[in-house]
Amino acid sequence: MITGFGHVGISTSSIQRLLPFYVDLLGCTVMGEFVWEVGTTRIDKVVGLSGSSAKSVMVRFSDGVLIEIFEYKTPVPKPKMPDHPVHDHGITYFCLLVDDLESEYRRLIKKGVPFNTEPQDFVSVKVTYCRDPDGNIIELMERAKGYPNPIVGVIATGDAPPKR
Repeated sequence: MITGFGHVGISTSSIQRLLPFYVDLLGCTVMGEFVWEVGTTRIDKVVGLSGSSAKSVMVRFSDGVLIEIFEYKTPVPKPKMPDHPVHDHGITYFCLLVDDLESEYRRLIKKGVPFNTEPQDFVSVKVTYCRDPDGNIIELMERAKGYPNPIVGVIATGDAPPKR
């Protein structure tokens, strides 16, 4: 039986460049680091690679959600297009919950974080998309009170936006 969500994994060309975004701007805490060298066959089996080597850092949000950031040395990774559109196949984005989207949006804009648009109100949620320094898409979401399932409110209601 599946019991819950574990973590999101992100591969980057530079942990030192990406880490300040997640720690300093988004408020994550570094939980630990891990390094493996070529010849670590159990990891090669798990990741489906041969001769892999990398370092990783696990960061945690205050609600317990984890992100593991990997920097592979071998095999040499292919860079992802930093402006890939959200409709391409694969993991397209991950969502972070916020309690005041307008404030977070303004704070991150001042720090130079790129956004597609200002926050949009969909009755049950307010949302917007931004990108980390590697171009990974992050959805920021503020849930409206009284809507336990944000998708139901977006699809099933035409109500005026609730007071927040």
